[in-house]
Amino acid sequence: MTQFTGPPRRLTDPSRPSKAQRDLELATNMLRQPGATLVLAHTGGNSQYRIFPDGWPIPGEVATKLIARPDVRGQGDGLFPGLDQSWRLQAK
Repeated sequence: MTQFTGPPRRLTDPSRPSKAQRDLELATNMLRQPGATLVLAHTGGNSQYRIFPDGWPIPGEVATKLIARPDVRGQGDGLFPGLDQSWRLQAK
């Protein structure tokens, strides 16, 4: 007797962007909105990146890639000099 193991698995389509790429594209598009700011928020002993004004949570890996972009600038508002707490996408 043959056991049913479920539907056949699909092979990953190499032309389809990965979840990390889709997350980065979505976050970049949200940051393009007027007045949008990427903020490192500290709450209850934890820190999390969010895009305001809506407060969407952003994974740390995605935020790191956004901050590394040459068109994303820190706002100079950290507690200590040289440590930013918010970033904006500069207009081209």
